[in-house]
Amino acid sequence: MAYQEGARTANTSLYYQFYQQAFEMVDTTSIFWQPFLKAAGRTQLEVASLQARQAQAFVYWAHRMMQPATPADVYSAHAELWTTIAGQYMETVPRVAAVVEKAAGAVAPTVQPLPTKQKRDGLILLDRQSQGELAERKVA
Repeated sequence: MAYQEGARTANTSLYYQFYQQAFEMVDTTSIFWQPFLKAAGRTQLEVASLQARQAQAFVYWAHRMMQPATPADVYSAHAELWTTIAGQYMETVPRVAAVVEKAAGAVAPTVQPLPTKQKRDGLILLDRQSQGELAERKVA
């Protein structure tokens, strides 16, 4: 008996066609949910970046509060903390809005305008007589 190498013609599972169709359906529908997943990921990155910068500002504020200072220095430290936090929010909000706008634009398809309609049919049917003259068609 000789060993024959080659591709099997029969599938190993009875459910092969079902799973094949399911995977193809997921691939087809992924064009709708992938922009949302990307937008969620980008938003999480922006928020994580904001939290990291605010944590640095808070640690710097706490460091300044531990040093002996006058009430004016405490007031300036508080003012600096809130100015820094507000500035960081002002920097982050446009980037998050751009991510959301990009995700919304990816799902909304652009509708192409219809081609312009011709004024009249360009094909004119004429009957030629034997002498080469043109005659109009007579309709019964």
